[in-house]
Amino acid sequence: MSVKYICKRCNSYETSLAKDLYKHLCKKNKCPRNKESYQYSDDQLLLLTLFPYCNNKHSITENEIEFLSNSESLYDNLNEFINNLIKAHKNKSRLCTLCNEKFSKMTDLRKHITLSCFYNQIQNRNLNKDKNNNELNNINIDNSKIDNLTIDNSTKIDNSTINNSTNINNTTNINNNIYLDIKQPIPFDDKWDLSLIDRNTKYFLVFNHLMYSSFLDEILKNNNNLNVIIDKKSDSGIVYKNKDDEYIIMKIKDIVNETMEKIKDQLLDMNKELEKDVFKETNTYQRRMITKKYLDYTKDKDLQDNVVKCLSNVYYKHKEEAIKISKQI
Repeated sequence: MSVKYICKRCNSYETSLAKDLYKHLCKKNKCPRNKESYQYSDDQLLLLTLFPYCNNKHSITENEIEFLSNSESLYDNLNEFINNLIKAHKNKSRLCTLCNEKFSKMTDLRKHITLSCFYNQIQNRNLNKDKNNNELNNINIDNSKIDNLTIDNSTKIDNSTINNSTNINNTTNINNNIYLDIKQPIPFDDKWDLSLIDRNTKYFLVFNHLMYSSFLDEILKNNNNLNVIIDKKSDSGIVYKNKDDEYIIMKIKDIVNETMEKIKDQLLDMNKELEKDVFKETNTYQRRMITKKYLDYTKDKDLQDNVVKCLSNVYYKHKEEAIKISKQI
């Protein structure tokens, strides 16, 4: 019987030995995710990887892991998880080391550990943590001046909650409509679409001390500009290249380097656009500040590390919408 394991994160690593697969999964520098992998959660990818293909047929189905669609519990406890699988593999009696249940087949034991036993253990552990945190919070609340709260204030909170809920629903509907109209994002090498940024916002961005991160966050509110998907568990991400190449893998540092240069160029364009509305000296000063921030970034290694983290977080904030758009292509 032909058996092989395929890493579903990168879809390029293959092996017939489980021990080699474990090494690949547990290495410090994680393999880069390919575009298809973003259809699954980290836990789903992990299980799709851990279960082998037997005579080219996968020994686990997507229906079996559907309940993990938003889960990272297994992946966040990867080393402990793998160690339990290794213990199970070495245990010739096919006995679960977590609950002592016995199985006739190794595949059944692996499914038991991965799909229920270890997962449930992690969930119970998390519940206990939440319970302890809640108890601590309750102690803090008891010690606070609760008597100062009034019924009128609580009523106002309820009304604002209702209004906020309505606003959120309206916003969601608007965003969904925009998403449905989009066929593909702007290629990463092209300039971003600034058509949704009004003049007042342009002033805010150009004269903002955090102009680079604020600019990126603002332009990513336009779904046309969602051409980057960051994977925080590795040092890479994917960017939309063009119609032919679609998405390609890039190092996060390279993504941020190109992002910084693009932000610099488009901030300078905006500053020039606004020059008639401000004093010439002010316009000149802002042009120099935009350029200085970029030059400081290119020369200072510590600053580069901080900027990579900062802009990666901004991209990651918009990750889910970017994934939705990638699935449309």
